[in-house]
Amino acid sequence: MLIVGLLVAVVGGYLVWDFRQFRTMAITISGIVTGYKARRSHSRNSRSQETYAPIIQYRYGGEDHEFTARVSSSSTKYAIGEEVPVLISPEDPSDARLDSNMTTILGTLFFVIGMGCSIGFFFVFEATLFSFVAVGVVTLMIMIQIALRLRQHKIGSLQDLKKAAQQAQQDSGRLHSTHHSQPTGRNIISDNKTLARRKAGKPVPAWVGVIVLLLGIGVSMGGGDMAQKRAAFLQSAQTTHGKVVSFERTTSTSDGRTTTTYYPKVNYTPSDIQGSITFKHDIGSSHPSYQIGDRVTVLYSPDDHHEAIIDSGWMNWFAPLLLGTVGIAFTLAGAALLRSRLRKQPEEEALELEI
Repeated sequence: MLIVGLLVAVVGGYLVWDFRQFRTMAITISGIVTGYKARRSHSRNSRSQETYAPIIQYRYGGEDHEFTARVSSSSTKYAIGEEVPVLISPEDPSDARLDSNMTTILGTLFFVIGMGCSIGFFFVFEATLFSFVAVGVVTLMIMIQIALRLRQHKIGSLQDLKKAAQQAQQDSGRLHSTHHSQPTGRNIISDNKTLARRKAGKPVPAWVGVIVLLLGIGVSMGGGDMAQKRAAFLQSAQTTHGKVVSFERTTSTSDGRTTTTYYPKVNYTPSDIQGSITFKHDIGSSHPSYQIGDRVTVLYSPDDHHEAIIDSGWMNWFAPLLLGTVGIAFTLAGAALLRSRLRKQPEEEALELEI
């Protein structure tokens, strides 16, 4: 979790830094969107999804150049034939990028997700000397493998790596041209009517957007209610010490893999009664965050001694924050689906009339 998080954060940070550096030294000219390259992604349990990367043609120094944008999406921002801003390198006019914030947004998203995974490691897993040694060893092995591959391809600097990536992209384009002699083949869309027909080929029903929107609103309200109850609990909670006595295990199966979650059970004695109370903490993890016998700080309600949690700092708000985040994400996704569907309706009606 820590290694993957750090790698994703590094990739995201590099995307943002590299684009800003390129924009600083690049020349801005105008280009024309001549078409879209359709890309399909497949997953084992869902249908394939088609995304579109704009193909842009521009002229500089008396020569015509063409490139395909690095970022593709399910929506198309530009119409075919539309004029768009292009960034080109003054040293190499064939090195060009679309002047768009999508790369910065994507890199920032990668960075935030990666850092979130890395920070979450310290809350989900027990950070021990062995953990950090294991991380160091695995990271070193990965770096050695990468260094050997780079040396094998005679890549000794960041500039060499960029050139190798550009060459691979050009080779891929030549291979595509060899296999598809017609530029308007299945993967290349060169007119707006075909693009609209492809996008409207498998439209998302409006009722799906409504359900996702209502689900998001409901989950958000649930998160808000849980946050209100947690705030009231923390305001009146009493503090004492307890001991982890066991773990309650729950299992779930997804994609043929079984995952076990461990919830610590804590025994403590409230200050106003003789006997002890045992409760299950409301946050579990795939690896036990505590060991049996560990002493922990307990927060409990003076009115209901079975209403208790382990005092985990800001993690006391984990469940409300998780519900709130998921609810907001579903609400935005539902609203976006409905908005996209409403936008597509005029296009579909025009297509029906034309056909």
